[in-house]
Amino acid sequence: ELRARVAPEYYQWVICLLKEITPMRRPGPHCIASGSSSLRMGGIDVAIPASASETAEMLVHECSHQYYHMCSWLGSTVTPEAKSHYSPLKRCERPLDRILLGYHAFGNAMIMFDRMASAGMHEQIRIRWTTVTGYMDQLVQPLQSQHNLSELGQAMYAPLREQLDRLAHPRSPHSVIA
Repeated sequence: ELRARVAPEYYQWVICLLKEITPMRRPGPHCIASGSSSLRMGGIDVAIPASASETAEMLVHECSHQYYHMCSWLGSTVTPEAKSHYSPLKRCERPLDRILLGYHAFGNAMIMFDRMASAGMHEQIRIRWTTVTGYMDQLVQPLQSQHNLSELGQAMYAPLREQLDRLAHPRSPHSVIA
């Protein structure tokens, strides 16, 4: 199991939560897709066929959503006056809590990629690293000031941001491969 070998913290994190995986048709040869819902705790959908690194990314990403949803049971992650912002994921304006949701999931995927790079899996993650880095560069913009994040939202954003700032490998996919 890839996660257990290169990122034991994510292995435990995923198996603690995940109860059901539903396979779905992969949308295209160079595109992965996965899904989850706040109404289906412990259940996720993942695209097949997928490589081990793609599967690890989808599991971490969707379980990040599940954990985010559980944290949201405690309250809102944004202030009432929070405005919508552009999401590169949906290519439209989205509420700030959805921006944080995407940042949380892709941020955890970036940490998983960093662990994979440390394990010598540079080529397996190169394309996804590039794609996700592009998403993260845009998702972080409305979150950086933390102005419209509630105390809960700040607690979800700030520690993750600090972890991302301390990754062993540079954020540039070209540096990871060099």
